[in-house]
Amino acid sequence: EKASKVAAFVPAALYLRLALKYIRKLGDNPWESHYDLSLRVYREITNIELCLGNFDSGIELGQQVINNAHTLEDKLPTYLSLAVAKGRQHRHAESLKLCQEALLR
Repeated sequence: EKASKVAAFVPAALYLRLALKYIRKLGDNPWESHYDLSLRVYREITNIELCLGNFDSGIELGQQVINNAHTLEDKLPTYLSLAVAKGRQHRHAESLKLCQEALLR
């Protein structure tokens, strides 16, 4: 059952990586010119990478969401995903620090 759930993430990751490639070609700063699209794609690829256990990639992409999202409301789902991922890696202090960072914003 777990394998079948993870199996859907692999093709999703491929499509989202392709979308990310094209978003990056939209201009110097796609976060400014195509904010909603950038937010949705970056947020989704972050979640998929983290679900697949690609923590380094997922954390890097998630950090881009946090750095570029305009509002705390746009950032909170990514803060949560990153905190959970760090917890899964037994990096509890980092997870707690990330949660505190979100609360202070």
